[in-house]
Amino acid sequence: MMDKKLIEKYLKLYPQNDMEIKRVENDLEFYEKKKTEYKSNNQHGNRDEIIKKISDGLKQKHDQILELMNIKEYISLALMRTDSKCRKIIELRLWEMQSWDEISIAMGVSRRQTERIYQQFFSYFEKFNTTLLILDIQ
Repeated sequence: MMDKKLIEKYLKLYPQNDMEIKRVENDLEFYEKKKTEYKSNNQHGNRDEIIKKISDGLKQKHDQILELMNIKEYISLALMRTDSKCRKIIELRLWEMQSWDEISIAMGVSRRQTERIYQQFFSYFEKFNTTLLILDIQ
């Protein structure tokens, strides 16, 4: 099974995943334009070196988008496999940052039962290919 802390980290970021993908796509567009500018400018002394660095950066951005899309799919599939009660607990705990006591009151179940339902969610990750989650978002 994948490390619970890593899964929680990606779950916390899940609601912003689309915005992060868009941000990286905008970066790609910007650097593609810069690369084109440098290719057409023969008067820049370090032109080839700069173009190589931009190309390396573009590859990293492409890889980052692929990884973000894999993370999104990975978590979406796991969320679809769980029931609405568990999804609500995840939402309250990770996205709304509520305490276990607040969640148990909102859900109308004991704190222990709330934590148990939350822990059960991580069993869905046992069936998934953990190599998808290789991006280490800081």
